[in-house]
Amino acid sequence: MRSSYRPDTRLKTYELTLFQAREGRKEGDYERIDLTLFQRYHEGEEIVDLLTANRFERLSTFDPRTSPGLIGNDSRIFYLSFAAA
Repeated sequence: MRSSYRPDTRLKTYELTLFQAREGRKEGDYERIDLTLFQRYHEGEEIVDLLTANRFERLSTFDPRTSPGLIGNDSRIFYLSFAAA
């Protein structure tokens, strides 16, 4: 895995290379899979504003570093909200 981050666009890119053994192939024969994943960072206030502007309500946030039962060591925050009826 190789990652990069562009602060001007708040975009993180992950370049992944995976090797997967396929059933029916001889031992030690792998298929290579290349993937690119993108992750954009948003400020918490921006997320709350977008959710409320789009009629989501009962917003809860969960920080894996401090919420019981969640595991995390980075700065991600999870948001839970419900669409208004």
